[in-house]
Amino acid sequence: MNDGHKPRRAQAKLLLVLLAILAIKTIFLVADSRPAYFFGDSESYLGTATIKYIPPDRSFLYGLFLRRVAFHAHSLQAMVDTQVLLSAFAAWLLSITLVRFFSIPLGIAAFFGLLCAVEPLQLLMERYVMTETLATFAFAVHFAFLLAYVCRESIWTLLSAQAFGVLLITFRISFLPEVLVNSVLAPLLTQNGASVLRAVGAKLKRRAVPVPPPQIGLLAAHLALSLVVSQGLLTAYKNWNGRLSHREPALLYSSGAFLLSDLSPLVEPQDFPVPEYRKAIFDNLHVDTHDLLMRPAQHFMVGGLWFNIQKAFPNPREADRVATATAMHALLRQPGGAIRLALQTFALYFHPRMLKHWLLIDEGYGNRMSPNTRNWLHRVYGVSNPKEFEPSVSKAWHMTAFPWYWMVLCTLAASPLLPCFSRGPQKRLTTVCAVTALLFLAGATVLVDRPTPRFLTTDAWLALLILGIGAGALAHHFRPSSFKISSRFSSKRGASRSIAPGVRLKPTGMDTVRISPSEG
Repeated sequence: MNDGHKPRRAQAKLLLVLLAILAIKTIFLVADSRPAYFFGDSESYLGTATIKYIPPDRSFLYGLFLRRVAFHAHSLQAMVDTQVLLSAFAAWLLSITLVRFFSIPLGIAAFFGLLCAVEPLQLLMERYVMTETLATFAFAVHFAFLLAYVCRESIWTLLSAQAFGVLLITFRISFLPEVLVNSVLAPLLTQNGASVLRAVGAKLKRRAVPVPPPQIGLLAAHLALSLVVSQGLLTAYKNWNGRLSHREPALLYSSGAFLLSDLSPLVEPQDFPVPEYRKAIFDNLHVDTHDLLMRPAQHFMVGGLWFNIQKAFPNPREADRVATATAMHALLRQPGGAIRLALQTFALYFHPRMLKHWLLIDEGYGNRMSPNTRNWLHRVYGVSNPKEFEPSVSKAWHMTAFPWYWMVLCTLAASPLLPCFSRGPQKRLTTVCAVTALLFLAGATVLVDRPTPRFLTTDAWLALLILGIGAGALAHHFRPSSFKISSRFSSKRGASRSIAPGVRLKPTGMDTVRISPSEG
């Protein structure tokens, strides 16, 4: 009888973890509840919320979120409260993911969930008029659905993962590579997909391993549906953005300027797609394109690459097109240069004095608030004395904890070790984690114009998940009877399979299972 209550006890313990996370978040909220800003991003979002301005280079969806929770309430405190709550659920979801998909003992999973609750990047960004908190929450839900799909192969789980993936992109376009890659990778890593791939590999080695046509058809259907749903939702968002902006459909309208500045150390005159303009663009440069630290200047300074391109091509659409083409040509011409750029940027994160300077920039130090923004904050959102930058508890913790950002980067870099030490169904799940971590690492070292710790906010959530998996593996190594491998599948047909504490899957036929309480 007692064993039948194990699932309920496990759920009760997970609820206690949630309450503990909420308690921690509440304490920090009481100590530091003032909204904060990073200009001009925050100004763009406030513009969308206040006057329905649609920015060409940032998410308008976050501005609509602000309009819903802050504009109508005439208070940014509602935004802070909502973001704190979403961050708490993201931390709790980390604990649930560790328990449900990786069979990590509840004590270890709870510990990493609580660590996520006090993680300095999460705490800082909860208070900012910025997209990071919503993006991290959307990623946590998207990633949990992705892992669930790899385990269960449920088409509805796949659709949910894709829906949250597209929502994630609409908040931050930097997640586009992760969503697109996992749209293909996840179906291939299911049990059915892995079987088809093994058979194809055996055939290439001239070993006859027949693959039933239904298996191939099922994999093809899931791949097609995954791509159709993600691309369909992205197309719908592009059309929505086009209607609101009164322009052609697009995710963003100034992505080329960002991409060009990120990759400017690789750019040479030969990369510019319009030969007759090369001299005008590159002879009038006042900023050294090969200087790693001058990448932001290529975007924002007079005499930078983007300034010269805009001067030569007054049409914004044409300027963005040639900037994108230039950056992509430079990248494809020397892919080894992109790896070198990534390593150089990675190394810059480990310069303590420079890192602290960039942390201050991320906190908004040196902000310049426009009169319009100051007026909106005071008149519309009830901020009595709007300031560009104010010291706070979360900012102090964000600055003090700077070695943690090195740990995040090193964890992402070491993520390929996870699948090497995993077996069976766990190997497929850790492969998803490793591929996603490497994509995040590339985003933090290649697709940035400077080492930007703020961009590691979601990466830190994934790093804690990976560290939790590693801690669970060590616990399993030293106490092999402490927990069972939890998975929808097993390498031996007919074996009982645990999916949660106290719940096991028992075979009832060739392809079906039923849930029953664990014995003893």
